[in-house]
Amino acid sequence: MNKPILSESLNLIRFDFENSVVIELHHLSDSGKAEIWTWHLNATGNTLIDLSELNLLAPRSRDEFCKRLKARTPGIKDFDWSMAFDYIVPMALQAKRKGEPVIELGLPDKDIVKPSWDAFPLVVSGMPNILFGDRGSLKSKLGLVLALIMILPWDDNTLGIIAPKKHLNVMKLDYEGTQDADEYEWRRLLRGLDYEGGIQLKYRACRRPLADDIEAISDHADAIKADVIIVDSLGAAIGGDLNLTEPALQFNTAIRQLNRTTLITAHTAKNQLGKRSVFGSVFYENLARNIWEVTKSEDEASEATIQHIALNQTKSPPFAPHHKPIAFQFDFDQESERTIVSKYNPDDIDNFVKNLSTNQLILNCLKEGMKTDKAISDEMGKPLQHIRVGLARLKAKKKIVKIGDIWGLISHE
Repeated sequence: MNKPILSESLNLIRFDFENSVVIELHHLSDSGKAEIWTWHLNATGNTLIDLSELNLLAPRSRDEFCKRLKARTPGIKDFDWSMAFDYIVPMALQAKRKGEPVIELGLPDKDIVKPSWDAFPLVVSGMPNILFGDRGSLKSKLGLVLALIMILPWDDNTLGIIAPKKHLNVMKLDYEGTQDADEYEWRRLLRGLDYEGGIQLKYRACRRPLADDIEAISDHADAIKADVIIVDSLGAAIGGDLNLTEPALQFNTAIRQLNRTTLITAHTAKNQLGKRSVFGSVFYENLARNIWEVTKSEDEASEATIQHIALNQTKSPPFAPHHKPIAFQFDFDQESERTIVSKYNPDDIDNFVKNLSTNQLILNCLKEGMKTDKAISDEMGKPLQHIRVGLARLKAKKKIVKIGDIWGLISHE
């Protein structure tokens, strides 16, 4: 018997033998337990011989299993099942345990390639991105807007979002809403751009936690060649206690296995000091690369036809500086059933400005021109000592400069 051909995919190790026999090991553990699918490939199609769960390192169980397979396959001549498993067990365990290969960084013949964006500054390519905010802050609708920018690509938008240079396939994993609801919102956005159809967002309703459903999700993503996956939302995708470490690590491991850009919506937590963050374990924020908080104007009812949201970057990618706040206006035209999105001034959303850090407020204040520390303190209504601490921090970060007694922004253009 010749050695089989080994191939791997997510949670699957497959062996193809020359006798048209295929053995698949699903979810192989380090202890040797696996779900085993055995197939015979013939002219009439693929015939499933057996499906069992087995500890491959238990000799008696394996011997009994091989005898059962032999009894079920009298038509497969000269195939020794025991010898086949003698081959594949060590091969499979070695493949399982070796992990990813070691590669070399800094090779002289390779150009320096800076990480890219799928929708600057909200979606970093190939990395996990999070939009978090309170209920009703239009996070899901913003996710659809970003999907539209990436799919078209909408490179002449006036939102201040830089679209990718090519069309991207986007798949939404919906853990909260319904297909009809997302179809309706998607159509409204298309109408807002005077498109009536032909712009397709791939959609999948999800009812199992993402980590438990990762094989099926990965298969769907491969089949449609998805470049970006939207997860809406984090809480339902976890399917358990968000404050526990293990579900957070399992979720992030599954996200890494997808090996694609991900945009995740999440809810807000507030600590005793009033600091707002992604709800749940710190690992959701620690393992994401780009995080924005979404704040909706408190002056507008949820049924208002015109609503405003502001976004503040709470974590910037390691290769990019912190981005200034941005804001959008959503015009929900009920008569024509269209949604029109436009750029807006974040400083005009009072409750957003109120929640900004002292440093960000100082930067916003200096956008109007150079000022003394006393003038900044008076304008912001904050103690002079707090302002001076903030000014010193911003100067150390090379965000501002002091000339005489006045402070101003440093231009990075």
